[in-house]
Amino acid sequence: MVTIDERRGLRAPGAGAGASGAEVGYRVAPRARGRAAVSEHFGPGGGKIQPGGRWPPTELSGTMISVCSSRGNAWADRPFGPRWRLASVRLWISLTLAGGLLVGCAGAPKPPRQPDDACAIFAEKPKWHKATRRAERRWGTPMQVQLAIIRNESSFRHDARPRTSSAYGYSQAIDGTWNWYREQTGRSNAKRTDFADAADFVGWYTDLSQRLLGISKWDGYNQYLAYHEGHTGFQRGSYRRKDWLVAVARRVDEDARTYGEQLRRCRMR
Repeated sequence: MVTIDERRGLRAPGAGAGASGAEVGYRVAPRARGRAAVSEHFGPGGGKIQPGGRWPPTELSGTMISVCSSRGNAWADRPFGPRWRLASVRLWISLTLAGGLLVGCAGAPKPPRQPDDACAIFAEKPKWHKATRRAERRWGTPMQVQLAIIRNESSFRHDARPRTSSAYGYSQAIDGTWNWYREQTGRSNAKRTDFADAADFVGWYTDLSQRLLGISKWDGYNQYLAYHEGHTGFQRGSYRRKDWLVAVARRVDEDARTYGEQLRRCRMR
């Protein structure tokens, strides 16, 4: 939980945790453990998609049912009255048997095809390049560090969500820390499923870690430990009891260095 002197105006309302750490204030279990836990919960490379909407609905006689809630790809909420109940169920069965994946909206964002290559990522997703560059200019956090943290948190999946935490989206920010970010930056409409917002969040949190803990924004290893454990947890050295977390932090640092070298070669820095 981030415990920062309220007089400095930096403490989240109701307290929060690290960007992706255990939500003490909300009394839930620790979040997914970096890439290893994402693989456990979402399959190799972060496989399983879990959109916010549920289908088929349990109450077809209700007034409105959300089919898919992914930003930019959401279907409008559809009304279902009693007269449509049987037809709707039949439609669902038909689409399922036909292999139609209604739960994965057709235009939902997909992870980059070559996650090991920063140049290939930005060539495939030029908006991500603009987003990380904008976050770097605003917060001073290198693009490669942003990419490395997001990769190890969500495997670049916009809707990644562990089963034991409110962590969600590209950055795996928990509810309390995300609300804190929106309040402190004035970005009230920021969404965790939007890559640009996630990159800005990572920049904001790593900038805070540098100001409060003195961690260089180029230091992927310690930045990730503070990102995961929260500033108080980092100060207490809670990560020292978590070998798996130390391993993930080392991987983040390695990824950041590799991404940095690649970006220099392809001149995308």
